Amino acid sequence: MRLRQLRKEAHMSQADLAKHLNIGQTTLSSWETGKRVPDEYVLKEIAKFFDVSIEYLMETEDIAPVGSQSLNITSYDLAMRILENFPTLISNYERVIETCKMVVVGCRLLSAESIDTIAPEKLLQTISDNYDSLPESGKSTMDYILTEFSEAVNDIINC
Repeated sequence: MRLRQLRKEAHMSQADLAKHLNIGQTTLSSWETGKRVPDEYVLKEIAKFFDVSIEYLMETEDIAPVGSQSLNITSYDLAMRILENFPTLISNYERVIETCKMVVVGCRLLSAESIDTIAPEKLLQTISDNYDSLPESGKSTMDYILTEFSEAVNDIINC
């Protein structure tokens, strides 16, 4: 079974994967060493998690599907992508913070005088804490800008 190989390619510890699968780490270890085999339901869950077929997971198929290639990103590759795209990330982050400031002041969660002295993480926490009480326009603005930022980050990671 390729379970150990897939877990390592995903940079996961046994504890992390065991927690995700809602099983004990010793059970996972016994699967990886071939002492035991997971039942069909768990095999499906593992294959789905790693975006591979059960046949590939069980080593009855030699070719990994294209989707599984995304698991092969190394920490170095990710760091290089972030560094190469750092100016874009900063620009997008600054837009998020400016939009947050407009929403917070516009919805009167904080005063215009205090907005420039507040730390960005406090600003985001204020919006998070008060999200349900924001008017629809504030919610849609925040949803849009945070989705846009998320997509920019995903584009960098998955390029």
